[in-house]
Amino acid sequence: MQAFNARTHNNMPGQMKLQAELKMCMSAFEKQKKGAELMEFMSRHQTNPLLQLSYIFPTAIIFTSFFAAARKMAEVKLPSLMEGGSLWFNDLTISDPYYILPLFIGVSLHLMVRFGGALKEGGPMADQPIFRNLFLYGPFVLVPFISFQPSVLFIFWMTSNAYTFLLMKAFQQTSVRNYFGVPLRREYSPAQQLQMMKQQQDNMMNAMKKVKDHNQQMKKFSDEHRRKQ
Repeated sequence: MQAFNARTHNNMPGQMKLQAELKMCMSAFEKQKKGAELMEFMSRHQTNPLLQLSYIFPTAIIFTSFFAAARKMAEVKLPSLMEGGSLWFNDLTISDPYYILPLFIGVSLHLMVRFGGALKEGGPMADQPIFRNLFLYGPFVLVPFISFQPSVLFIFWMTSNAYTFLLMKAFQQTSVRNYFGVPLRREYSPAQQLQMMKQQQDNMMNAMKKVKDHNQQMKKFSDEHRRKQ
């Protein structure tokens, strides 16, 4: 997953350029040709969004399965869970009466995003301020909606977050990244980011102008054809 996000980030300018050019195409032949060029670019650099699903689905299935199993065990009041807790959450089959565990979840998710590098896992969208704030502070909004869950789910969730945090910190080491073939993320200066945004805006303006000119020509042709009739 980290390798995919790094490749997508590094090749984002070229991919954005091709996508803008694809929108500018008017004829079906031009669109097909430019679309094939875009697909070849994503295949060559391994940045096809469909590849991301091969990383997301297995993780989501495993996490959901463990989550559902833990919740079911809490529902049937498994004896080992009723006495397997500690401190104020001795009974893991009921929710935390002090809402401390749900708050821990929000804090742990926030720390993963801020210090663990999870923000970079959000892909290109994470570079936008609105999505950055959503990733950073969204976990705290989640707390009131999960506070009624059994305590065992929060223990499982915190353990999962701790493991993920350590894994992310490990992949920040150059030796680990080199061993698993994870490319370094290209750093774009503010000037480069501004230039990419300007290029995208120019491409969109050119595309809109081309569409407008095409519509005017079609209208002119239609009027001339109507007059001849």
